[in-house]
Amino acid sequence: MTIDQISKSRPYTPSDADWKMIYDVLPGKAQIADPAVINPQFECIEVTGNAVLPANGMYIVLRGVVQLRQNGNPLASADVGDYFYEEHLQISDIPVSLEALALDGTRLAYLSSKNWLQIPESVRQPCFATMFGDLVSVQLQNFQQPINCCSVTAAALSMSALGFSCEVNDIFRECALPSSFVVNDGISLGELFDVACTYIHTQGLRERVQVQAYFMDEDTTSVPLLLEAIDESNRLGGDNDILVANFQVGLAHGKENMPGGHFAVIAKCNPSTGLVHMMDVHPEKYGKLWVTTVERLWQAMSDRDGTSMRSRGLLRFSARAAVKTHLKTFKQRCNYVDSTRYLAKDP
Repeated sequence: MTIDQISKSRPYTPSDADWKMIYDVLPGKAQIADPAVINPQFECIEVTGNAVLPANGMYIVLRGVVQLRQNGNPLASADVGDYFYEEHLQISDIPVSLEALALDGTRLAYLSSKNWLQIPESVRQPCFATMFGDLVSVQLQNFQQPINCCSVTAAALSMSALGFSCEVNDIFRECALPSSFVVNDGISLGELFDVACTYIHTQGLRERVQVQAYFMDEDTTSVPLLLEAIDESNRLGGDNDILVANFQVGLAHGKENMPGGHFAVIAKCNPSTGLVHMMDVHPEKYGKLWVTTVERLWQAMSDRDGTSMRSRGLLRFSARAAVKTHLKTFKQRCNYVDSTRYLAKDP
């Protein structure tokens, strides 16, 4: 993008306070990097009149507000110090699921995907955990779902993203799953946990992969805790830690008339706007990547499963070499049992 592509804008010279906000978005070594190297990569503008921003790079709000809309409806807002469209820095062909409307007088710092690569790698690398989460590693996996088995597909996708190649049919075969039950009735979070543990056990991967289950009970979890858990997973595990959410579809998409439960991977979360990017295992039905708010996602995950009558939640797949702990965010006063160490081989 150049300034000419936004007709209702003019160049803006950022102040020292503006540069501080910009550098706060880039963690780690950005604080001590050479401004002569980083600053020229940003383009700062002031919007004159409302303008829709093209999705081909990251924006940081220096003044004013940007409305983030989905299908014409407000979803969230980016205020001073917030950033958005950061996913377009690293992935060029990612679907655009948001419309960003900058209101009159808004001042923005813009970093194009091309200029992003001009920033030293020592500055860019720490951004992967905070800005991209698992989006980069998960989106490389091309998983389609020809039948209605989002649970098993999500497990296969997670194992593959961790570097352990796995097909949906592998899990059905190794775990002796009754396909008609899984496809027609679906399985709950607890049942998928058992399936994942069994598969890991049968493949001799107990010392290399772990899976954990967390239920989003309203009494013990909250929106801030979910946000913190996603951040904890990204910081401690990075690409070696995959979170699979189990949720009620309509609540997550903000559409009350959409029934049923679903499984999808939490690809990343923007803590400044509270928007969560979901990498879906059923791209034909929901789109490969879609965005929701952390509030909607928590509400959808704390919804009770219609068959188990237990709250939904998330599964955590992680490589033991990199991740050796449970999510401290959801630590409860109970004894945890690692089922991958105790399951018998028999189905």
